[in-house]
Amino acid sequence: MGQKKLAFDEVAYILPSDILFLILIKVPSVKSLLRFKSISKSWNIIISDNEFKRTHRDQSKALGREKLGTNANGCVFWSYYNCVVGVTSTIIYFDGKSDELKELPLPDFVREDDCFGLTTLKSCLSFYGGNDKSLVLDIWIMERDGSWKWLMRVCNLPCICEKL
Repeated sequence: MGQKKLAFDEVAYILPSDILFLILIKVPSVKSLLRFKSISKSWNIIISDNEFKRTHRDQSKALGREKLGTNANGCVFWSYYNCVVGVTSTIIYFDGKSDELKELPLPDFVREDDCFGLTTLKSCLSFYGGNDKSLVLDIWIMERDGSWKWLMRVCNLPCICEKL
């Protein structure tokens, strides 16, 4: 007699939730955790739980990953660097008011070959970037309404993408 194949959800229930919790808090990428929420109901429940979010944040701090986040307006922002393409491609943030992880659309002014980083200026989220071809660094600031305001351009900078 052949054995019955188990569906993924059935296998997920075999793995105790406390073990799954310990595995998931070690995932360094917030973007991966957002994707993992769609794997099953049990994964979504664990990753959406406030205790999981706090534990993941504390684990990241303990491992020195907290410096990757930029704090502004009650949110913590991270930029995701795609090492295959060689550019930063996504901005993810944790909204402290709603206690949710969200994705911030890239501003319209970002070109495909741009490298960029995030920081804060006057307690507002700032965006700086450029590319090696132009050797120009543009600096933008996010207004309170969520729109981006261009602040300044710094010219003749060598190797912009290596510095970011």
